Amino acid sequence: MHELGHVFGLGHCENPRCVMHFSNSIIDTDYKGKDYCEKCLNKLKRNLEGIR
Repeated sequence: MHELGHVFGLGHCENPRCVMHFSNSIIDTDYKGKDYCEKCLNKLKRNLEGIR
């Protein structure tokens, strides 16, 4: 999900629970969720609308 976010124009997120948050270790990866935060999800939706 994280790498796909990059493919579709998302950068790293400041929210430590967002899947787009940068991970320095497996502990960081385990802490963050598997989902995009609301901010990233909205940006992703806007980016995907341009592809249609």
